[in-house]
Amino acid sequence: MDCIFCCLIRDDSARWVIRGPVATAFAPLNPLAPGHTLVIPTSHYADIFDTPPEVLAQTMRLVQRLAGKMRTALNAGGVNILSASGPGSEQSVPHLHFHVVPRWSDDSFSTWPTQQSRHRIADDPVTQLANAMTANHAT
Repeated sequence: MDCIFCCLIRDDSARWVIRGPVATAFAPLNPLAPGHTLVIPTSHYADIFDTPPEVLAQTMRLVQRLAGKMRTALNAGGVNILSASGPGSEQSVPHLHFHVVPRWSDDSFSTWPTQQSRHRIADDPVTQLANAMTANHAT
């Protein structure tokens, strides 16, 4: 079964901002703000863990380019870039995607979490991550 984003690409049925061979951007059905855009790899990759580094880099270049155009074309004061990857993250569509949401000082909403996680890790998570990052430079 195709994912919904793959169907949009195949059927050419989205409101495209830009289509590219590696990364594509389109308007969501229910935008959080005027100009809210989704940026996805054109090929199917489920999440950040599944996406090859070169595809992720090109997708993020499109995110950055789009964010810049939101500042100039829409006069946005900034952007929020939102993404979820994996089953524990509330990822809604199993195709890597980044929400790029233009923001203005008077837009009256927040995309920032208002609570902290209740999950606890026995050892210091920063030390664990630092050790993991230096243990294998290839990953």
